[in-house]
Amino acid sequence: MDAVHRSDAHLRTVARTRGLRTWLHRALIVLVALVGAAIGWSLAPPTTTYLGPLEVQVRVVPSLQPGVDVMLPPVGQVRFRTHSAPVAVHASVKSVNLDQASELISSPQGLLALQLGAPDVAEEAVRKAIAKDLVFALAGAAVAGLVVYRVPRRGIQTTASALAALLVLGAGTAVTFDPAALRQPKFTGLLSRAPYIAGEGQDIAERLASYRTGLADFVQGVTTLYAVADKLPIPRAENDTTTVLQISDIHLNPLGFDLVDQLVKQFGVDAVVDTGDITTWGTAIESSTLSRIGELGVPYIFVRGNHDSRSTQAAVASQPNAVVLDGDVAEVAWLTFAGIGDPVFTPSGEGGTGDASDVEQVGRATEQLAGVVADYNEQQVDADTQVPQAPSPLVVGKPTGRGVDVALI
Repeated sequence: MDAVHRSDAHLRTVARTRGLRTWLHRALIVLVALVGAAIGWSLAPPTTTYLGPLEVQVRVVPSLQPGVDVMLPPVGQVRFRTHSAPVAVHASVKSVNLDQASELISSPQGLLALQLGAPDVAEEAVRKAIAKDLVFALAGAAVAGLVVYRVPRRGIQTTASALAALLVLGAGTAVTFDPAALRQPKFTGLLSRAPYIAGEGQDIAERLASYRTGLADFVQGVTTLYAVADKLPIPRAENDTTTVLQISDIHLNPLGFDLVDQLVKQFGVDAVVDTGDITTWGTAIESSTLSRIGELGVPYIFVRGNHDSRSTQAAVASQPNAVVLDGDVAEVAWLTFAGIGDPVFTPSGEGGTGDASDVEQVGRATEQLAGVVADYNEQQVDADTQVPQAPSPLVVGKPTGRGVDVALI
């Protein structure tokens, strides 16, 4: 009898072990499918569409901040919390056709057509982006299965697992989708100060109609900026004139760098002064995009803003044409500049917190910069004549009212 009991116990142990191995094997197949799908999804190129003269790229990406983000540089960003599933739609303007922009700003009929057709164009771009991402994700899952298991049957299983996961994600998006959220946009940047957004007493339908009308206004604003800049008269500068372009608050806006490049070439700019907030969060990923600085072909003077981290400052300094000012003086393009970075790093807000410690840091930085300028001026005085040999440095910063930041003078 003891032998029989031992045999039954052994069989039960073997069965449990096999069951556990089966579940682990299935879990591994699902894991391989999800990793492969994620890699394939990340490789999917963005979908490009055109809203009037604007080239817009649309991506559908996994995200812990679900919703729809419409980036309309340089006027700001619109966010809609349309659903709760971990996926987001990102739309961003990448380039502007200047000829079409000039035609648009002088054509009421063209602006009306843009207003009426833009939503449909955007929706079609999203559908294409979803289809493209689905194909790439399934292809990634299939390739992952074949690479890991080297058996066609496993590739089919990983593809099916990825498809099931994507269907669940799509179902979650559809179930949690709230059309009313499209009537409750969250605006950032200049958009948050637009009069049709701040108005009170409007019902939901009126606000939605106002936003649809505003979409054309946003596009007109962006295109007008580029069209007008392209037609600005070029001043006749003397040989001893130094042309300086002062910029601020790019916040990684690709159109910002495009416009800077355009103005540098158009006006023969000798140096660019960037008075901060070249990034938004000061992360390493953002810093990896700052190579555009090195492509300008002129000195790039940079003073750190409250949205720029120390690593951001280091990334700018690594560019071959960059001159970073942080409590020092530099002679660039026959001019002398002095500046100091914002001592308070507040990437999540528009300015300092107002704490006493922040105020003290700003005050100390201001005093430090004043001392730097005073020391420089003393060094330029001839010991015999006591006459300054060079003018006081131009102090560069951002006019945000944070104390240390002052305008270019």
